[in-house]
Amino acid sequence: MMHTEGPPPVVALASLSARLGRDLRLIQGAGGNTSVKVDDQLWVKASGTRLADALDRPIFAVLPLCAVQRELEAAADGASLTTTPIEVAGAAAGLRPSIETAFHAALPERYVVHTHSIAVAAHACRTDGEAVIGEKLAGLEWVWVPFVRPGIGLARAMLAARRPTGTRIYILGNHGAVYTGDDLEAIEATIREVERRLASPRLTTAGPTDPKVLDRHADRFDMVPADTADWHHMAVDPQAFRVATAGTLYPDHAIFLGDGCWWAEPEGDPVRPSILAKSPMPCLLLRGIGCLIAQDLSDAQTAMLHCLAGVCRQVPANATVRPLDQADVAALLNWDAERYRQKLEAERHDDRPAIPRA
Repeated sequence: MMHTEGPPPVVALASLSARLGRDLRLIQGAGGNTSVKVDDQLWVKASGTRLADALDRPIFAVLPLCAVQRELEAAADGASLTTTPIEVAGAAAGLRPSIETAFHAALPERYVVHTHSIAVAAHACRTDGEAVIGEKLAGLEWVWVPFVRPGIGLARAMLAARRPTGTRIYILGNHGAVYTGDDLEAIEATIREVERRLASPRLTTAGPTDPKVLDRHADRFDMVPADTADWHHMAVDPQAFRVATAGTLYPDHAIFLGDGCWWAEPEGDPVRPSILAKSPMPCLLLRGIGCLIAQDLSDAQTAMLHCLAGVCRQVPANATVRPLDQADVAALLNWDAERYRQKLEAERHDDRPAIPRA
């Protein structure tokens, strides 16, 4: 049954959220978030829910807007919001609001839309990202916000970067994009325009070089060969391999794939990307051969691998990437709000039917 409860602005936002959430180029898994301010209520996506589900079930938590804004004024940058959601017809019950709630409340426009665009990420993780984006988005009302961990500190950084005349687009370094406005149709048009301008020529996909060799390594590591050509491309194409193994490129990379990307030489042992890397390995890139994945890869990990592969294919050979530093990654992995998202994803994974792999 289609979920259409809530004030008209909420229903309209749910429709846009579902369209964006079903586009893997813009949103992966439970990533991204949207919100609308209705009188003194902030309807914001609940943590761990999926934008793609916005028309099928309640995904928005509801907060008293003035209370959240008062808390933002007094809280430290690294603090977590504590304002309790209120019970309203059409709202998601029993879930925390998005970890990005701070900037949704702080930005003054009625609607706020945050995407994890692959095209944006492929630019926002580059060392020359701000300059290149500036050339491609010339004429649009946009600002660059260097990486700040999601939360209150990021909200303040966005307000500091905001132009006095207003800002419609925030490009977050090593993260994604945020769009604001009072008209949803205009916001969606802006998203499509940014995507059009930042779309990069897609490199030719390279599959596994020798499937038999890949099968032998799969047995060796108790993994399975990836069934997606883009994932093999990360191991086979030298430029894509360089980007994939450079480090953690954006927050959800760390949360759902671990810090960095495991890799190995054809006959070597796996290289642990950092002391923070998760184990067991969700995927393993065998340089020049192909990609292996865990047999129980979760939906969230699958979505993040699609995102990483897309980013690797869109960073040109003359560009270098700037991964997150270890302190930022450690803070993300040890943050209670992100552990909560991981818990929800794990529960979703445990509840899904077993899907045999070839």
